[in-house]
Amino acid sequence: MEPGIRELRDGILDVLAGRRQSYTADYPCHGPDTQRWFQMHVVQMGEQVGGVAIMHFDITRIRLAHDHLAELKEVLEATVTTRTRDLQQAVDELEMFSFTVSHDLRTPLRGMIGFGEVLQTEHWASLNADARGCVERIVAGAHRMSRYLEELLKLSHLSRGELLSESIDVTKLVHEIAEECIKREPARRVEFTATSQLRLKGDPSLMRAVFENLIGNAWKFTRPRDPARIAIGTTMHLGKPTVFVRDNGVGFDMSYKNQLFMPFQRLHPAGTYEGSGLGLAAARRIVMRHGGTLDAEARLDLGATFYVWLPEEQ
Repeated sequence: MEPGIRELRDGILDVLAGRRQSYTADYPCHGPDTQRWFQMHVVQMGEQVGGVAIMHFDITRIRLAHDHLAELKEVLEATVTTRTRDLQQAVDELEMFSFTVSHDLRTPLRGMIGFGEVLQTEHWASLNADARGCVERIVAGAHRMSRYLEELLKLSHLSRGELLSESIDVTKLVHEIAEECIKREPARRVEFTATSQLRLKGDPSLMRAVFENLIGNAWKFTRPRDPARIAIGTTMHLGKPTVFVRDNGVGFDMSYKNQLFMPFQRLHPAGTYEGSGLGLAAARRIVMRHGGTLDAEARLDLGATFYVWLPEEQ
């Protein structure tokens, strides 16, 4: 708000009366065709000299530049709002397309699997070796595609629904997941450690899915190790306190890290380790929904470490 003549006068009088040490104000000067801006500084001259010093500076160019920047900011904010809305609409349409395709393809796939299994159970004796091999490949491929579709449906659901924000006992959670892994493969020697009193704030069911993926990957890729070692704790990563999941497994080449969190991208041969290639993509999407980050470091044959950071307030 522009100061009026009375406000400028009162400012000068306040400095003269000693009620303030100095006074600064910007004011316009209107001409017949132009308007200029000036800045007035009023300061006390000191007890020995007395009085005040009043200085005026032409700040027209600064003011015009400031106004221009304000206009550019408004244009930029409007552009960002429009682009964000368009991007969100495109993402929503893509997710709906993914959901629809994944959902609608399940019926014909079930038909393929069903008819294939009929051939295997009722007509197997009448088929020659080549035909049997074809049927087995068809059924196996249909089952594999069915698993991929189920994973795609799960991935599309991650961007929908209400996101809860609760305090999560990560230590208890990862111990429960580790116990489930041990029950499935009790013969393995796995040294599992977790720092006590680890906590994060987020959606409990979604964060369970994150750590099921991370610990599941660590369990899977440490199979060649005896003993395998899996550790969960906290550390500073990229300047932030994060929860890490570290293993001494097969690791991966960091030059392929950009593929790590992409759907259906696998850094190891599909026949060597089970999985659909969607687990880490889903984990990252969950973490990003919380406003956090999921990162990884590894060395080939020397293990991998995954870092989970979530903001305290969401």
